[in-house]
Amino acid sequence: MWFVLSVFILSLGIFFSFSPLAGWYGLAKISEMVFVGWVVARNSQTVKRILPWALAVGVLGESVIGFFQFFLHHSLNGVFYFLGERNFSAQTPGIANASINGHLVLRPYATFPHPNVFAGFLLISLLFFLFVKQQNKFLRWTVLVVGSLMLALTLSRIAVFLWGVWICIFFLRTKFQEKKIGILMLILLLGISPFLGRFVFLSDGQSITQRLLLLQISWKLFLSHPIFGSGINNFIFSLPLFLPISSRNLLQPVHTIFLLWLSQTGITGAFIAGIFFVKTVKKLSDKKTPYTIFLTSCAISIVVIGLFDHYFLTLQQGQLLFALLLGLAWSFN
Repeated sequence: MWFVLSVFILSLGIFFSFSPLAGWYGLAKISEMVFVGWVVARNSQTVKRILPWALAVGVLGESVIGFFQFFLHHSLNGVFYFLGERNFSAQTPGIANASINGHLVLRPYATFPHPNVFAGFLLISLLFFLFVKQQNKFLRWTVLVVGSLMLALTLSRIAVFLWGVWICIFFLRTKFQEKKIGILMLILLLGISPFLGRFVFLSDGQSITQRLLLLQISWKLFLSHPIFGSGINNFIFSLPLFLPISSRNLLQPVHTIFLLWLSQTGITGAFIAGIFFVKTVKKLSDKKTPYTIFLTSCAISIVVIGLFDHYFLTLQQGQLLFALLLGLAWSFN
């Protein structure tokens, strides 16, 4: 009943949007996320049996690709194209590079559309192996070590910071036998000291200016359509109406999922999301198990990342990962 009512309300915003076709596609993607979450919730026991191996293969496989990209300064190409990798090098226009101690380095993409999305996947996977104990200790240690090193090389500020915070929390709340994992992870994070300059300077001036401009525009967009919003998937279509002439090439979503959702769905969409969030938190708080601790840490991480990035709502890998976690959360009765 709630889903049908939500679709109806969101459809009203799409009907009056700048590009209804883009809106219907966006609604279809949200419906896809709901369906994936529903399937995961209904088959949670099977998913929980498969998940450790699926995440391990994902972390280790993607990390191998990412390591080669980082040290070769270009994509691997060949068969990896069919796994999602695209052809790029450190000189490709618009590619995600970083300056480390005066040297330009390519941030690894693996088979993801951006290093930050890759980092988000690594963070969620590492949280699983940190909080959910595995019978295969060798697999757990291997994933934690390799994944932590790869996460550091993505140079994704928020994800690396969050991983450090969760390691410290894990270290403080666990018994002596488990503290050695926390110690090892902290040593690995200290190993990124050559990259610390990247984390001291939060961003270059142009990036900050662009993000602030998008924040202002998202708020103006909300004020112009406060009830039902500008329509799902219509943020970029509405941008030219508010962008100054000097920034007409700045066609990207605002870098926060909360303002992005608010500007596209209005007060009604925010109300729907708020109810869903409260119900999800209640399900996680009813029981205290390794899985609920893992999912709670993921929820907090997504909220923090969502303040600075948008991929959990706008990109396929982020959407599927988000749907998987929501499905697991709703599998608890």
